[in-house]
Amino acid sequence: MVHDAYNLIHDAHNMIHDAYNMIYDAYNMIHDAYNMIHDAYNMIHDAYNMIHDAYNMIHDAYNPQRSYSNELRPKT
Repeated sequence: MVHDAYNLIHDAHNMIHDAYNMIYDAYNMIHDAYNMIHDAYNMIHDAYNMIHDAYNMIHDAYNPQRSYSNELRPKT
């Protein structure tokens, strides 16, 4: 009887430990997901800037007298 009670306490302790590890793993997964979302946001931002730069380059090609991308032109 006492042995069974000891085993129950031991099993309960292990369950608590496992639950703690699951919470810790979930926290790490949430943290990783946040970082992935942040990285994806930065990639979208960079892609937007690339599209904007390409638009300016196309504009400059068709309108050399009114340059949007002055950094691409030599200084006079």
